[in-house]
Amino acid sequence: MKDNSLRSAPELTHQPGEPGYTHDLYQLLKRLHLRDEHEPPIAPGVMRDWYDLKSEHIGKLPLRDRHVHQLALTPRATLGGFELSSYAAGLATTVCAGIFFGYIQDLGDTGIAGGVLLGSLVMALVNRRAYEAQQRAHAQLGLPAPTDRYTGMNF
Repeated sequence: MKDNSLRSAPELTHQPGEPGYTHDLYQLLKRLHLRDEHEPPIAPGVMRDWYDLKSEHIGKLPLRDRHVHQLALTPRATLGGFELSSYAAGLATTVCAGIFFGYIQDLGDTGIAGGVLLGSLVMALVNRRAYEAQQRAHAQLGLPAPTDRYTGMNF
């Protein structure tokens, strides 16, 4: 077994592969992310150790349950309150729709505006779907609602 600095963390009261271990890992992640500014910074490699524990745990779960635990333990990558994946989807939609409406359909500026509007709509929908999926996973596993990394507030 690989040496891992987090194996002896007080939050880890269950064994990998047990349903309660997901809750333990979630609590450990919250402690790592919601640190006080006066605490020393996280040592390099600590998050890598957390991801290694998560991978070990997910690998020991039954196949039918893995997706829920994986989703519940995936930290949200947000920028300005939106998932980064939603920005990518919105940008791709904006470019494609702008090209289609603006140049292929020869709508000019109206087509570009339509592309931006469609891209913004896709961004909002992807963000909402990701948020709802994670909320369902947390509810199914009995985990508390995910919190914003910087404010600690539920989002």
